[in-house]
Amino acid sequence: MAICGAKKRNGEACQKPPVKGKRRCRLHGGATKNSGAPKGNKNSAKHNIYAQFMTDDEKKFSLEIDLDSIDAELRLCKVQLKRALEARAKQESDPENTLDLDTKVLGDVIPGVADSGDKITYKRKDYDAFIDRTIARISALTKQRNELIDQQLTIKLKQAELSKIERENGQGGDSEVVIKVVRVGKDGVKSNTDGTTG
Repeated sequence: MAICGAKKRNGEACQKPPVKGKRRCRLHGGATKNSGAPKGNKNSAKHNIYAQFMTDDEKKFSLEIDLDSIDAELRLCKVQLKRALEARAKQESDPENTLDLDTKVLGDVIPGVADSGDKITYKRKDYDAFIDRTIARISALTKQRNELIDQQLTIKLKQAELSKIERENGQGGDSEVVIKVVRVGKDGVKSNTDGTTG
């Protein structure tokens, strides 16, 4: 029976059986196939939901979102929701491309045992869970934004009431205007409104 023969860290030769058709075991490079994935595979296909930069369409979409005071996080969440909805629609519209690699378990090939090789599991990506989380985040951000707006309006209202009270009591920055009325009699004597002359 053939053995791998590669040197381990302690200097001994590896005693594992090699991968079928190779001279080395999986641990020492026997699983490497043609030094890379075949052309056209989708092992590293990305859905761009978490992408940091926006495309031109997404920039246009984010500017069209109608909000009074748009903060960056709410805008980003809406863009992520749009991406997730597009990815789910693409997944549902293409029945041939519904499965993505979920797990891949590598095992050593044991001669004589039929199921001793790799175990590969495929399943559909669950965009619904991400969409639900994003909608919940947007809802929380919108609620928080509305509470902040209410707080700002309450503060402005209280400031207006305070300035009105200060004006009524003669306090504050506004000076009170006092008008003094003086009567001049026929004899030319000035009399004040309080009854005194002079």
